Amino acid sequence: MLKEPRRAAASAVVFGLGLALVLLVACAGQPVPPPGGKVPEPFGRGINFANALEAPNEGDWGVTLQEGYAEAVRSAGFQTVRLPVKWSAHASAVAPYTVEPAFFARVDEVVGWIIERGMNVIVDFHHYDELHEDPAGHAERWLAIWRQIAEHYQDAPDTVLFELLNEPHGALDIDAWNDLVPQALAVVRETNPSRWVVVGPTDFNSIGALPSLAWPADDRLVLTVHYYDPFYFTHQGAEWVEPAPPVGTTWTGTRVTPSPAMTDWSWDTTRAYGDALTLTFDAAWAGYYLKPFGALLGFDELAFTTSRAVELLVACGPEDENVSVAVDTEAGVETVVDLAECGAAGGVARVVLQNRTAVPQAPFVLQSIELRSDDPRFSVLPLLVTETEAVEAAFDFLKGWAGANGAPPVLVGEFGAYSKADMASRVRWTRTVRQALEARGLNWAYWEFADGFGAYDPVAEAWRTGLLDALVGD
Repeated sequence: MLKEPRRAAASAVVFGLGLALVLLVACAGQPVPPPGGKVPEPFGRGINFANALEAPNEGDWGVTLQEGYAEAVRSAGFQTVRLPVKWSAHASAVAPYTVEPAFFARVDEVVGWIIERGMNVIVDFHHYDELHEDPAGHAERWLAIWRQIAEHYQDAPDTVLFELLNEPHGALDIDAWNDLVPQALAVVRETNPSRWVVVGPTDFNSIGALPSLAWPADDRLVLTVHYYDPFYFTHQGAEWVEPAPPVGTTWTGTRVTPSPAMTDWSWDTTRAYGDALTLTFDAAWAGYYLKPFGALLGFDELAFTTSRAVELLVACGPEDENVSVAVDTEAGVETVVDLAECGAAGGVARVVLQNRTAVPQAPFVLQSIELRSDDPRFSVLPLLVTETEAVEAAFDFLKGWAGANGAPPVLVGEFGAYSKADMASRVRWTRTVRQALEARGLNWAYWEFADGFGAYDPVAEAWRTGLLDALVGD
């Protein structure tokens, strides 16, 4: 999780390339344990001890860890603690990049509290901002710090796991990250040949970045992603996001929302996502615009239905080609557009329903919209789903990708909704995410224990009962 501004697009869960959709169909089986053995059991339910050791200095962000927190977590039924640590703030700037002994001792103390209570602890390398900005300039230092961490914990029990880096992003793009991961693994394996190591994709550990991740040939790896969708709900009012999504958005589970394959890039258009989607073109040539992460392949038709007759331009191909087709819809009658006619012969790069008139338009309901294919591997991709269906589709894809890449254990290492959202919605969203993960045999760690997303109230020294029940209740 970030304390610095985070662009909303980075958090959007998307399927990426059309090939990813094939994996959903072909690889939906239950992952099997990797050859090296199981993750320390039970790995399952986890929570982040966040905004403490990954601050520039512990306490800077209002959280100082206490031994009682470890006891509270164990007593509540959690089995794993993810421990974000800003190692880069406590190591020298020049070779050999020595980690401060006092800081190692403090991390040791917290790790000890956790393992003494029979829980797993994930030691996570968090907020190395300079590495994200200048990978080439900081790779040597990052690897040197990891060599020290690995040597320091080489005799720790198997319940101590390493996470190579939290949320790679920025200049640390997929090419740079795919190059650095094997180097870091080699460093860790010098002293920890069988320790479990947690690795995730770029784009802030986005599920949508998985298709580009080169999964290493190492049978002691855990795949991790983060999940904060929809971002406009989970980060409403977040002070570190610019601009912050407005406060007041609820999450019902039944509201219509764009499919995880799409993000909403509409312009001059009011979108009322409720039990159905109501669109209002507020200006001439306004447009409802759904944008996939990458071109979606294998589809032949776009089909949609409007509640009244609407004059539209429909575009499906790349923006620079600027190809569209004029369509006049009829109330309640399905309109089918050949994707080749709207510019998508090379894959669906966008789906735009644009006002074809020079004046604003009255509201209408977009009753359905989907991509279709004659190829049974693709079949139908709804572009509008319920909020609950969007959660489930994201985790179906996550499980399918893991199954197609050696079936490593999977950890959703962060998910949570900020405290500016209403508590009923936070509880509903948290329970839905947790249940969807567990239904698919996926491990998780909630973000986070005792701060802005916290399930625990450090002032009252008590759990927020609704959130705790959403995480560990029936």
